[in-house]
Amino acid sequence: MKYLIRLIEEEDADFIITLRNNPKLNRHLNFTSSKVEDQIKWIKEYKLKEKNKEEFYFTILENGFKKGLYRLYKINKVSFTIGSWIFDTCDNKNLPIMVDLIMADLGFYGLHKNILLFDIRKDNKKVIHYHSLKSPLQYFEDHLNNYYLIKSDNWEISKKNVVSFFNINMADYEILKTTFKF
Repeated sequence: MKYLIRLIEEEDADFIITLRNNPKLNRHLNFTSSKVEDQIKWIKEYKLKEKNKEEFYFTILENGFKKGLYRLYKINKVSFTIGSWIFDTCDNKNLPIMVDLIMADLGFYGLHKNILLFDIRKDNKKVIHYHSLKSPLQYFEDHLNNYYLIKSDNWEISKKNVVSFFNINMADYEILKTTFKF
């Protein structure tokens, strides 16, 4: 398998719209306009945030085909937030999981932040179960979401639990990490 994780580009607008407006995939996401020009405008604004190292939005490719999106945002002195995680069907069923782990590695080791933050819609039971493997601390909830954090001190244990549960091939994981264009 050939993989690539790269920063979002204007050429990804159609893919973003297709993925984020797919009713099978978008139940737990915020609304996204289906107009290409709106998406291109949004990407241009995003590239400014990227330049300032405030936020990063990634496109993930498998065997030359765009398969997923992932975002790091609300980056500050001590923490970063992960989200907007959405994937189409992948040949390697563990690709979305490996990307999630790599993005956390980026936040902890690449950006040198101590706290990973994320929120999950309360009705998104599959993702709640997945993240429970990481033993996150729930620090808040509202009517729609539960809010969690993982400290850098606990990250390697959390990652090991996920790798073990999904029986992730670490050779594939390392190959994917080397394709990361950041």
